[in-house]
Amino acid sequence: MVYYPLDFVDQTDNDKLVQILRNHKYEFTVTSISGEGYEDEEEAAKAPPVNMEYGIYEWIHHEDEDIGIDGPYYLSINSKKVQLDPPAGSSISLSLTTNVPDEMISCSLEGVKSTVIDQDNVFQKVESNLYRVELIKENGEIATLVFTALADWVNSNEQTLILTAGRIRFEIVITRLEPNDTSWIDGGDTNMDEDDYE
Repeated sequence: MVYYPLDFVDQTDNDKLVQILRNHKYEFTVTSISGEGYEDEEEAAKAPPVNMEYGIYEWIHHEDEDIGIDGPYYLSINSKKVQLDPPAGSSISLSLTTNVPDEMISCSLEGVKSTVIDQDNVFQKVESNLYRVELIKENGEIATLVFTALADWVNSNEQTLILTAGRIRFEIVITRLEPNDTSWIDGGDTNMDEDDYE
């Protein structure tokens, strides 16, 4: 048996160790081995990494977050369901985190594939008869999905966005609130009796 030690080193500066934090998940991915390791476990534990390339992927995992992993790549979104308000023009955003190269990321809505725009922070856009979805870049990295309603509420308003990043695939269900669900916001009738306030 041969042993290969791994260190928590910064991937951009091998002389700098990564600080290990509570409630963070760290995943090591070995990308290549080019030679022998150490024959003794104790010797390997005290020695620097040798003959191996690897990556460390770190994130804070929240219960409402979904993470897909494919080898050295990951994609994380904060929900697989979005619900917009009834009127046309209403929008909502989902945050995402990924290290997947831009050219490997795409989405489709009702069978229509996204178009690469890559201007004014909009990286990709896809539209159906009911919704527009945009992949937005922040500081040069894809960071947000913006969902916008293109038409007023209709009885059949559920559609599914397919987000793919390499072999990682998420299905995000898009729906709308019924008009009477939020009508109280604008002073509409809440249909409540005095007994309901007690």
